[in-house]
Amino acid sequence: MIDKRTFLNFDRFLFAIALILSFIGIMFVYSASTDNYGTSFDFVAKQFAWLCVGIIIMMLIFLIDYKILFDWAYV
Repeated sequence: MIDKRTFLNFDRFLFAIALILSFIGIMFVYSASTDNYGTSFDFVAKQFAWLCVGIIIMMLIFLIDYKILFDWAYV
């Protein structure tokens, strides 16, 4: 079902860059959501929650064998 080669072909550098950019984006949201009286973590919490959802979906899609999709192709 899950082949070892799948994890060997995983591009760790690209994943690390995507995570770094995502956390920079979360810092920007945190910076933009501050006001003179304190901070509002609502936006940061939502952004972080959707980041986690996106990572989970990305990993699930990564595990799908793309050759299965050839059977469903129209052309």
